[in-house]
Amino acid sequence: MQALSTKAGTAKAHRFQNLYGSLNESLLHEAWRNLNKRGAPGVDKVTIAQYGENLGENIKRLVERLKRDEYRSRLIRRKYIPKGNGKVRPLGIPVVEDRL
Repeated sequence: MQALSTKAGTAKAHRFQNLYGSLNESLLHEAWRNLNKRGAPGVDKVTIAQYGENLGENIKRLVERLKRDEYRSRLIRRKYIPKGNGKVRPLGIPVVEDRL
């Protein structure tokens, strides 16, 4: 993955193809370790703790869908956060798999 990062930084005009093909279980386990575990659930109401209960199997199924190009991101849950000036700021909350 470091090579992809380097290429993206040095060749701004380059367009990457099939990045899903580069994803594997170990990379997604690393992404899981870096995920904010206090995040709110998305539209599917699945919390991070619930997803983590069967993490190995969930990641395995996710990788399979990514490799078959069957993975589609879900809708974003919209929440409005009040600001200090009385207005509100829209906040989009993706499902756990989309964050991963």
